[in-house]
Amino acid sequence: LPPAAAVAAADAAPASATPFAAGSDTATAGLAVTLRDNGRQFASGSAVLTPEAESLFREVADQYSYSKQLARLGASPSEEDRAAVEALKTRRILLVGHTDDTGSTTENANLSERRAAAVARVFQSQGVAAANLYYQGAGETLPVADNHTEAGRAANRRVEIVDLTDD
Repeated sequence: LPPAAAVAAADAAPASATPFAAGSDTATAGLAVTLRDNGRQFASGSAVLTPEAESLFREVADQYSYSKQLARLGASPSEEDRAAVEALKTRRILLVGHTDDTGSTTENANLSERRAAAVARVFQSQGVAAANLYYQGAGETLPVADNHTEAGRAANRRVEIVDLTDD
């Protein structure tokens, strides 16, 4: 993806993505994953993952790590398994950070991008190629819960994983 590539959102409105490293082309959004953890990914106003969330994102990142999945294949993998692991070399992942609605819209936009970048660093530390990682902040614009309760605000502080496809 080029430095501010357009990624089609669920409502077909374009959004920009910041590459974690240099990329090459444009894609549309694919499978999106939200990890439901009862709102314990980030404290309010923070871009630092909780230890629980960092552990969870490491486990997810392992599934996208070519080197880790190659090591797990065993001596005689099926062609299908081998192809699935080989596909990880070029699999692109978009990480979308979110916030609750406390604070200003500008602060929330910046905070959500820092949250996505924090998860991108975890993915890279687990062996996912930086060139395949992209992140963006959505601020407070896409809540999954009611921002009028502490539990709702906590649930809205999250990073979602979008598996980008070439289809």
